[in-house]
Amino acid sequence: MDAWEDIRAALVVSPPQPPMALGSEPSTGIYAWWDLGAALAKQYPAMFPPVDTSRPLYIGIAERQPLAARGLKMHLKRTRMSGLRRSLAALLRDELGLSSQVVAARGGMFGLTSAGEAALTGWMLEHLRVTWVAHPEPSSVERAIVAAELPPLNYDHATHGPYAARMRALRSDFRSMGIAQT
Repeated sequence: MDAWEDIRAALVVSPPQPPMALGSEPSTGIYAWWDLGAALAKQYPAMFPPVDTSRPLYIGIAERQPLAARGLKMHLKRTRMSGLRRSLAALLRDELGLSSQVVAARGGMFGLTSAGEAALTGWMLEHLRVTWVAHPEPSSVERAIVAAELPPLNYDHATHGPYAARMRALRSDFRSMGIAQT
């Protein structure tokens, strides 16, 4: 078994934890976000995989900062800085009333108003769980793990995967709401 396969196995068999559990993780590494209760099932486009415990929603790395900072300061606070949050916002725009909360940003990114950020963070804390594996150079295994797992909310390293084009379109459509409001 290749080294990336060992990391992948550890990532997918680790017991998923509440997101705040990342707060005590000082190392760099790779992480996966999970929707164990199928909270996104109603929002998923028809061609996406079933929402269940067998596939992570999103896989990312914390290489230049600790897992705690990446998980808590990026993914749980700032949509503009998090691909996971941008994907979730696009899927949850009606359920959370985010259509009027979009703030367009440079480079195809977008953020949310403070009320929108709070609504999305609350949803994530209630419904999502995370697993992680400490690793000194997570970028050396990220591409292979994402390609093997094909998490539907990933953008990087999944651009040729079966869900990337649809997710990109959903995010672009959602971002355009912010442009229309300005």
